[in-house]
Amino acid sequence: MMTLSYWLDRPYTPHPPLEADITADAVVIGAGMTGVGLSCFLRERGLKTVVLKRGTIAGGVTGRNVGFLVSGLGEHYARSIEFWGREPAAAITRLQSPGCT
Repeated sequence: MMTLSYWLDRPYTPHPPLEADITADAVVIGAGMTGVGLSCFLRERGLKTVVLKRGTIAGGVTGRNVGFLVSGLGEHYARSIEFWGREPAAAITRLQSPGCT
């Protein structure tokens, strides 16, 4: 028997299926941690963003684990320096969204 994930263990009213044409600057497919984070990143930069999800938000793998989002490229910083050089590696590592409101 599978239990509900921590994220879904609260009352949740799903949105109805999209039935009309909609205009947006960006479309994000998937509403796990990465999809929702990306949509926040785009919205903070002024883009009208639509998130499409087949099921419930965080209803897949994201809702059952920690999701493992990392800043930068997900590579060890020392290896990033070897590949890109110190300044580009530092700039990539600093590239983060402050969060979604």
